[in-house]
Amino acid sequence: MSGPLKKAFVLVTGEIHFELADPGTRYQATDIVGSPRLPTRRMIFGGIKGDTCFVYYEHGGFSHSYVVVVFRKTSKASWKFLWGGTGLERANNLVDLRKKIGECRFSDDESYYW
Repeated sequence: MSGPLKKAFVLVTGEIHFELADPGTRYQATDIVGSPRLPTRRMIFGGIKGDTCFVYYEHGGFSHSYVVVVFRKTSKASWKFLWGGTGLERANNLVDLRKKIGECRFSDDESYYW
């Protein structure tokens, strides 16, 4: 992720710093904090097409969930949040993710995002 996109991600998630574990690496999957402290989010996959980007990740903690966030590039150094949703079922690939979003298996109620 580029610096400006990381900044937009931090604003959406409400974190102080960018924290997103790489796919397949360790992260804080439960609400039991271990040592060393790990990110509570782990990227599953993402993509960029033109001026639009999405990030699909899992969020650990008390209630494990899957989150997709979509951003649009507004300038060379800025991204704007467009949409986000949270689901309880993991999508295995982009086709599966699009299907789950289309079937309303992701809640876009802002209070439930993160």
